[in-house]
Amino acid sequence: MHSQSSLSPSLPILSHIPPTHDKPQPNPTNTTLHFKDPNLSLLQLCSSMQELKQLHARLIISGTARQTIPLSRLLAFAALSPSGDLRYARLLFDHSETSPNTFIWSTMIRAYSKSTAPELGFEFYMLMLESGVVPEDFTVPFVLNACAEFGGVREGRVVQGQVLKLGLDLNVFVQNALVRLYLCVGDFGSAHKVFDQIPEVPSEVAWNMLIDGYGKAGEAELAHQLFEKMPNRGLTAWNSVVGAYARCGLLDIARRLFDGMPRRNIVSWNTLIGGYVSHGEFKEGLVVLHEMQRQNVKPDKVTLALVISACGDLRAIEQGKWLHNYIIECKIDINVYLGTSLIHMYAKIGFIDCARKVFDEMPTRDVLTWNAMIGSLAMHGLGNEALSLFSKMESTGVLPNEITFLGILSACNHAGLVEEGLWHFNSMTQNYNIEATDKHYACMVDLFGRAGMFKEAEELIQSMPRKPGASVWGALLGASKIHGDVDIGKHAWEHLIELEPHSDGRYIVLSNVYATSGDWTRASSVRRLMKDRGIKKTPGCSWIEVDGRVHEFLAGDGVHPQA
Repeated sequence: MHSQSSLSPSLPILSHIPPTHDKPQPNPTNTTLHFKDPNLSLLQLCSSMQELKQLHARLIISGTARQTIPLSRLLAFAALSPSGDLRYARLLFDHSETSPNTFIWSTMIRAYSKSTAPELGFEFYMLMLESGVVPEDFTVPFVLNACAEFGGVREGRVVQGQVLKLGLDLNVFVQNALVRLYLCVGDFGSAHKVFDQIPEVPSEVAWNMLIDGYGKAGEAELAHQLFEKMPNRGLTAWNSVVGAYARCGLLDIARRLFDGMPRRNIVSWNTLIGGYVSHGEFKEGLVVLHEMQRQNVKPDKVTLALVISACGDLRAIEQGKWLHNYIIECKIDINVYLGTSLIHMYAKIGFIDCARKVFDEMPTRDVLTWNAMIGSLAMHGLGNEALSLFSKMESTGVLPNEITFLGILSACNHAGLVEEGLWHFNSMTQNYNIEATDKHYACMVDLFGRAGMFKEAEELIQSMPRKPGASVWGALLGASKIHGDVDIGKHAWEHLIELEPHSDGRYIVLSNVYATSGDWTRASSVRRLMKDRGIKKTPGCSWIEVDGRVHEFLAGDGVHPQA
């Protein structure tokens, strides 16, 4: 048995079933299979860990479990199969009676690279080297992928140095893995250097990764320059460069590129729609959806979630209901992503009962779904219902995050539940070890302020471990308007104007504070100050849906034919 590494988890030792006397006993040192074991054929048909464990027991009884080929197959299923168990694979590895070969080491490295502990993939690689096993070209991409997953740029450079020494730098999979590593850690210079040093024409995968990497980093121009140099532009590259411009908000360019695509797939449409929706161009997102339907392209779950989100922001009730009915009629499974989008939409358009019905009927929910429903109830002033749902969330074992507590504090705020809000604020940090952000402090300041507890609000601000942001002072300013407290309002405004000197809303709220207290002279002076500094009030905007079409109006705007 090879020595167990220090990496081994605290797991029970794998019990070996003693072999029966009527089975042939091979030499323990022999690693070559001299006969055909029928259990090996069954391994290829294995579909669950229960079946694997049964076959493992049979192989132990037959005396072949210690040999390399059976061990490799057992370990590969446990480590890499979707229904496998990496802990069990680790036990097989640590308690094997043969020295692991390159394939077995690579299997474990690959498995850890895809796990929640990818750093163990690199550690396994170093142990492999220490054991005298030389990595092959198929091993290196796995360890580089592991480094990419945990952001190990230093470790990746160590592997790259060994790649050069072993002469594996010409392998296309190694080259691609190096490019991916440096892109994942944000080192675009090194990624491009590896790309430029590829002796032959880089693979299409390398081109696509680099274009996509620049695009996701907001470097749309660099992504486009690479795209123009690409010898064979595949669909992935087109989608990447459209996505690059869409993410940067350069939607006109994204649209022109989209229109020039020789062919499109569902990803192409989703990329453009997603660009419009993420930058607040909800109406344009719906326009693209209708164009997509006219071309007989069926929306998938991503498309539907994007346009449902747009309907919520546009308050497009009829369109939103039509999309929900489309999902039902087409028998599309409402997954977590789609269900959460429906909840948000119904809450925004005021149909909180419909949002709750979607939530209750969802087969599975994650923390985002719970957050959406809790936040929706809070938004509609249903504070007690939101707190009750939070208790149910805790009882189901779903761990809340910082967004959950924003919803809870907002619920307490809308319902005026000061003591409950303070309890949950403390519970967040003490029981769940979640650090309070400016938004959490702003909720508490607003909660105290609405209740007229300005002393408690200011004490909380002074207790903050960092300098309060605009949201905190904005909450205090808003509360001062409710109670007409000019001194508190002016104090909050002075801090705010340092942080956001060009925010029109801050001037308007202070003016309203003075107006609420009856001091019209100072209210007018704030308006004049705003004018002198060249700060203009952002016009209000509204939407109205008529016959399935959404019309947008700005305050004082006469452009629309039916304004």
